[in-house]
Amino acid sequence: MRRLPPFGRTVCAAVLTGALLLGPATVTSPSAALPAAPQIWAPAVNEPAEAVRRAIAEYPWPQQEDRPQRRNAASPRSDGDSAGRLAQNQADQRTQENAAEGRSRMPHDGRAGRDRMHLNPAGPVDCSAQPCVALTFDDGPVQQTRQILEALDSVSARASFFMLGSMVAQNPDITVEVAAAGHQIGSHGWSHTAFDELTPAELAEELDRTAEAIQGATGTAPTLVRPPFGTTNPQINAALGAPVILWDTDSGDWRHQDAEQTLTTVAERVAPGSIVLLHDLQPSTAEAVPQLLDRLLADGYALVTVAEILGHSGQPGQVYQSGLAPRGEDRPQG
Repeated sequence: MRRLPPFGRTVCAAVLTGALLLGPATVTSPSAALPAAPQIWAPAVNEPAEAVRRAIAEYPWPQQEDRPQRRNAASPRSDGDSAGRLAQNQADQRTQENAAEGRSRMPHDGRAGRDRMHLNPAGPVDCSAQPCVALTFDDGPVQQTRQILEALDSVSARASFFMLGSMVAQNPDITVEVAAAGHQIGSHGWSHTAFDELTPAELAEELDRTAEAIQGATGTAPTLVRPPFGTTNPQINAALGAPVILWDTDSGDWRHQDAEQTLTTVAERVAPGSIVLLHDLQPSTAEAVPQLLDRLLADGYALVTVAEILGHSGQPGQVYQSGLAPRGEDRPQG
């Protein structure tokens, strides 16, 4: 066979090399806006159609869709559709507004979701120098008492729980949690029977059984008593042998059982030195507590136990409806 001259051989080699490099078809790579792993797209050089179909099926589209899409308002779209850009911008703004509104409506559920701007003072507070409020919860402990404990803990607030002996017997573990969190526990009797409907012997049994249940769970007997319904008289006060704790701010939560109404009622009636009546027996009260705590703290109140707001442990047989308040501070009316 006749050999080609050197120039001819050079031309043929160049043509063959170009053909090998270009391949049978040219594949356009995906947009730079969606970078792909090289191993997904590399086979497209030799098997264009099949490789592209496989690459589309294997590409991690969900991860791309999850990434925030930020549009530069100064950069027009390639189609130049100004009306489309305006509509999209308006839609984006509505989305952001709806998200913000949704966040504002989300219920509070502990430290992670709470506004950290307002925290309760740690340790005992001098309520003669700083406005204080004592939140008190009756008729528990029950399961939603744990929700209230979480809300109190999220802002380092302290409260007082007047427990029914029968409920302590049913939920001793929750009673322990209340005491371990540093809250004050008082007696609310055993069966929530009005004390003026009991004989002296029955009253003594109500108090003794409740004290035994609380001490059995926590190791400490209660030193405060709240009569069911707030019903008492001088004879009962003397028989109780303990400070009698009533209230000056009734949330009405047991009547309306509405979280928003509970929040509104307390916020409107509370004043420095107030002892507030609430019921952890009511699920709506547990729902209201996180916002109530935020509101009171934002208004400058320290959230304390009954002993703190009284400034002492109380005198046996003495009735207390409110506690200390800084001189000159307004007291609630009625």
